[in-house]
This record gives sequence, C-alpha cells and structure tokens, in this order.
Amino acid sequence: MFKEEILEEYERAVDINNMDILTAANYYYDLGLNILPLKHKTKIPIMKWESLQNRRLPRSVIERLFRHRNLGVITGRSSMNLFVLDCDDQNTFNEQLDFLESDDLARWVVSTHRGGHIWLMSNNCEVNNYKDGKLEIWGKNHYVLAPPSVHEKGDVYMWKNRIGDLPPILNYEAIAHFFPYLDIRFQNISLPSKAHRILVLGDTSSYPSNSEAENAAVWSLVRAGYDDELIIQLFYKYCPPHFAERNESEDWLIEFYINPAREKIKVIPYQKKIRNAVHWVNEQPWKGRAGSSDRLILLALCERARLEGLNNFRATQREVVEISGLHRSTVKKSIKRLIDYGFIARVNSKGSDSQYLLSEDLHNHPINVSNCNINGSFMSLKKHDIWQPKALGRTSLEIYEKIVDKALSLEELEKIIGKHKQTIIRAIKEKLEKEGLATQKDNKWIGTKVDEITLDQIAEKFGTLGTSKRRKKEHEKERENFAYYQSIRKCQKA
Repeated sequence: MFKEEILEEYERAVDINNMDILTAANYYYDLGLNILPLKHKTKIPIMKWESLQNRRLPRSVIERLFRHRNLGVITGRSSMNLFVLDCDDQNTFNEQLDFLESDDLARWVVSTHRGGHIWLMSNNCEVNNYKDGKLEIWGKNHYVLAPPSVHEKGDVYMWKNRIGDLPPILNYEAIAHFFPYLDIRFQNISLPSKAHRILVLGDTSSYPSNSEAENAAVWSLVRAGYDDELIIQLFYKYCPPHFAERNESEDWLIEFYINPAREKIKVIPYQKKIRNAVHWVNEQPWKGRAGSSDRLILLALCERARLEGLNNFRATQREVVEISGLHRSTVKKSIKRLIDYGFIARVNSKGSDSQYLLSEDLHNHPINVSNCNINGSFMSLKKHDIWQPKALGRTSLEIYEKIVDKALSLEELEKIIGKHKQTIIRAIKEKLEKEGLATQKDNKWIGTKVDEITLDQIAEKFGTLGTSKRRKKEHEKERENFAYYQSIRKCQKA
C-alpha cells in the first residue's frame, strides 16, 4: 500500500506544463513515445523526418536537438499506435470532450491555441489519418505539437488533463465503436517485403503508376502462397489507390491481377521448393557447434525465402538474428561458411541488407516425410531462451526436435544428428532428462511436450530468460541510431 501511495504521489508531482522542453522531451521519450525536434514557435521539423516514422531517435542526441526548440510527438506505430483528435475550434473540442468524457476516455487532453487535442492509443492496430471539417485525427505518419511547446502567436500548449501513465488504450472493437469512420490497419499479418512496402506503407515510388505497384504486390503474395481470399481481404483492408478508384471491386482484382499472376507463375510452386530445402536441412548431419549454428541460420534463410516468395530473397542480419535466436557475430560467420559450402549465394549486398539464392540442390531435394513444416512455426521453439549456450544449448535442441514426436535410440540419434554418442548421452541425461524434457522407455528416448511457461521457468533457472528480448532491444536501438544518422545526412543534403 505504501508503494502505491508513493507511485501516485510521484505521478501527481510530474507537471509537464512547467517543464522546459528538454526535460519534457526526455519524459515523453521514457514513456516510449517517438519525439521530433521542431523549430521554436513553429510546427516545422529541424530535419527531414521521414526516416523517423518507424524508428526513434537515440537518447544520446536529445540534449543537442531539443534545447530551445518546440517538441513534436510522432503519432502511429512508432509511438505505440498513438492517435490524436485535433479540434481546430472550441465548439468541436467541447463536443469531442463531452462525447469521450462519458466513457472516461478524455484523460489525456491538451489545450491549444484554437481548440485542443485528445490523445488515445490502440492496442494492436494503427489508425489512418482522417479529416472532417474542424476535426482532424492524426495516426499514421503524422505528428502533433506536445506541451510545453509554444505556438507562433506565443500561446503555450498545456495539459488540461493527464491522468495515468499513458493515454487510454482502446482495442479494435472500441475504436470501431467510438470512431466508425476511421480506417484501422492491423499489424499482425506478416507480408512479403514488397507487398508490405506497397500495401502497408503505401510506398509506390519504385513504380511508374499505382496500378503497376499493386500488380507487383499481388505477384509477391501469389509467390508467397497466399490464396485468393486472403489477397482480396488485404486489398480491402489497406485499400491502395488504384483499387480504391475501381470502387474496391474484387471481381476486377481477380480478373486483372490475381488470375494473370497465377497463370504466369506455372513453375513448381515456390513454397514446395522451400519445403524441399527445409527437409534437406533437417536431414543433414550437422557436426559440431558450428554445424549446429549453420543449420539454424540456413533454416532462418529458408523462412526469409518463404516470406519473400522469391528465390532471390532479401535477408538482413537483424532479420536472420531474430528468426534464428543466435548472436549477430555468429550469423555473420555462419553465412560466410554457407556461401563457401555452396548452400547459398549472395547476389546483391548493400551493407547488412543482402539478397540471397538458395542452392538448386536444396530446392530439388525430394520429400519423403509428410510432416515437414513450412508455415513459419518451425522456428518458434528454436528462438526460446532455454536453448542459449548457458542453458541447455543447441545440441539439446537438435535432440529434442528429433525425439519430441518419435522415440529414438541413442544409436539412431547418433546417425541422424552426426555427433558423438557421448555428446548425445550427456545432452539427454544431464540436461533434457534432468529438466523433465525427455524420458527413457525400452532403450529409446522420447521428448516430453511442455508449455511455454515451463520453458520460461527452466530458462529463468539458468539465468537466460529474457536474452532474446534484450537482443531485440539492442537491434531497436541500432535502428534508432540508423534513423538519426539517415535524417542528418538528408538534412545536410537539403
């Protein structure tokens, strides 16, 4: 109870209205919001800010960029799906306050020069921008002035209400109920990078027209194994310009985009080629610790190829690290070995953003089993922190994968995995059996299926729980640094 009282007292003591801009910038940043430096008494950014729409600035530059500035907060995905109701006159502001106060949603409210802002958040989707008369709603790729910024006429933006650590967080159903006119974009569908860039980000700059860009998106989805119904749903959801001009006709989409794409792509479906490659990888006797890493990296590259739907697929080091769960230095060395072995080929490279080809031998490998999984879930278990070197390790993972659905003897495991019998015995008896993940029956070992909570408990015991999340945060920080330096370079060129 005493701790709760202290926290409440601390929250009441945070008075942003009386902070200087630099202190306020650090405060918003600590909340997880994406902040943007603006020229004093204006809404004009001091830099080109497009690269910050999906990344945050590094903390190290806040003091230099925000001193004696105005303070902007970027709405949308990079600020935890923040969206802001911007009322340009007092009547509209009062109407929205009355409407939202009855459901206790007017908890983060800013008083502005002409009206006010009401801040809200979505828990799983990004809101598109909307305008109707004096009401504007800012979500995707926009920004608003935040207290204590100063208007060009000298008025200071001030918090009228600010209750709670964050603005009210609404789910999809609540947003659709309160704001039925808003376009909401879900973020939980993993799309090929080309389709994601065209449909989700709306970036058609690489194409001579919107129609050709949308056709390219359809081709990438067809190659990646998406059926007609899901492609149609995606076009309805993201409503790209040319599709919208056709009054969102799914018959037109099928006749002129989807059917021609399927007619042209008559080669062996690429997903089947990836299944062959995954099966080949799982059949090989990867020897030693380096071999174990190579296997996971090759599987991660297969997953990237599956998502792209193309043999010439893109895979950054960060993507491979996050899929495989291995360290970046390990990934870099392993990719070099895989290229030397001829399993993959690098066809284009720009920094860490490279394109690869899988060997035709992997594509043409015959599948003799029916349970070869290629839906992306085959990497989920491998990414758990229980398989970190300081916990059970990768050898235990290889063994566990083989015995979780089928009982195998030590001799069979030795032949399949390609490691010394004593190494396998040590991994099974000293690690898997000891942690309740394997049992012996009739001279054979079978894996015990457990839930994620149990895996978390084992990883916590070894002190590795949270390693993947920490690594992901490191990558996010790298992205923030990259975004900052990209912005600086663009600013210098302007």
